[in-house]
Amino acid sequence: MQMHLISVVVVALVLAVPASAAARTRDAERFAALAAAGRASGTLHFAMRFENDPDTCVQSDTCGVSGTVTARLRLDSRRRLRVRGDLVALPVRGTATARARDLVAGRQCREKVARRSAGLLFVGDAHGLLLRAGAARARSGVEDPFATGCPAPDLTSFGTSALPSIRLRTVRPNINRLRLTIRARRTVTAHGITATITTSARLVLKR
Repeated sequence: MQMHLISVVVVALVLAVPASAAARTRDAERFAALAAAGRASGTLHFAMRFENDPDTCVQSDTCGVSGTVTARLRLDSRRRLRVRGDLVALPVRGTATARARDLVAGRQCREKVARRSAGLLFVGDAHGLLLRAGAARARSGVEDPFATGCPAPDLTSFGTSALPSIRLRTVRPNINRLRLTIRARRTVTAHGITATITTSARLVLKR
């Protein structure tokens, strides 16, 4: 079951840069141009509570595993955004904190790690522009918000569908400011783990 609440506020006020090679629609082109020339401010908060899935934990060797991971991030407006294909690297400052336990093995883990980047995936289609917060790729230099040294799942392990998404019906020409507010809660299962993931964010992208 998925529970999903998203609120989006868009302030469209200059398309002066050619579209990135990865953009496929006008909306994606306009968004990529804004991001390539812009900076961002605001906050991102990811939280996950996870436990073994009783139906699949034996095959995945995750029985008895549970815990939480939280990532509290603040956008660093001093550093520029970077566009890598269909992924925007957001410069952030913050930490990810994991607490995990394995009742079968009798182990516990607590770890806090610094975060310096977060991802915003964008895909243009016939319905406008779809943005997904928290996306990460190994070679992109964008960090997964839940990745730590503890035996806990990261956000990427649940696939793209686990990422909180925002649908923009249009991105106006000559845009130089975009404000996004995200509130989302999803329950997902993969690799013998069931997790409830909540996201809240307030982002402002501007030239």
